[in-house]
Amino acid sequence: MSNDVIEHILLATDEEPESRPRKTDYKFRQSSRAKGYRVTYEIFDDHHLEVRVRRVHAKPRRYTIDLAFLSTEPIRRINIEWPALTAALAATVATVLLVTYPHYAGPPPALTRWLPVAIVTGTVAGVVGLFGLYRSSDKLVFHSQHGGAPLLELINRGRGNNEFQSFLQDITKRTRRARTQHYGNERDLLAAELREHRRLKEEAVISEDQYEAARSRILHCHRTP
Repeated sequence: MSNDVIEHILLATDEEPESRPRKTDYKFRQSSRAKGYRVTYEIFDDHHLEVRVRRVHAKPRRYTIDLAFLSTEPIRRINIEWPALTAALAATVATVLLVTYPHYAGPPPALTRWLPVAIVTGTVAGVVGLFGLYRSSDKLVFHSQHGGAPLLELINRGRGNNEFQSFLQDITKRTRRARTQHYGNERDLLAAELREHRRLKEEAVISEDQYEAARSRILHCHRTP
C-alpha cells in the first residue's frame, strides 16, 4: 500500500471535536523586556496546550497543540553569537590599551589625544556586546513524537527556577497520560498525529518542508509492523 493511500485513509478518519467550554489546568508565562516578547502557555482540557506569542513590531501568534504528540525529552539548543561577542571583546581590549598606553608613552597630553578614540572603541564594544547577547539564546525544543517537527520552544531557565521546572514536569506527565487515555493504540495515535501535523501546516505553525518530513516519518512508522 502506497504512502499516499495510507495518508488518505488516516486523514479521512478525522472527526470534528465537540464544542464545549474549555477548562484551564495550568498557565505559565515567559517574557523578556530586552528582546521585546512575551509568551503565554496555557494547558487546558488536560492535554491541549495553547501558545500565545507577542513580540514588538510583529503580529501576535496563537496556536494550539495536543500534548499527546510531543516527545517527552526536549532538545537543548544553545546559540551563541560568537562573531559579535568576539568583536566586542576585541574592542574592549583595544579600549583598555588606549586608556592605559598614554600613561607610559609620554606626558599627559598623550592621554587627551587618545581619549576620543578610546571612547569610540568603548562605545562599539558596548553596542556590539549587547547585540551579541540579544542574538544568543538557550532554548528547550519539544518535537513531535513520531514526526520530529519542532512544535514547542521554551527559554531554558535552568534547574534553579522552580516554576519553570514545575511546568516542564507537568507537560511530561500530561503527555504520557494523554497517549494512553485518549488514543486506544499506536495506529490511532499515528493517525491523529498526522492529522495534527496537517492542521499545524495549514495554520502556518510548521513549514511545508517540516510537514513533508514529519509526514514521511509518521507513514514509515505506520507501515512498520
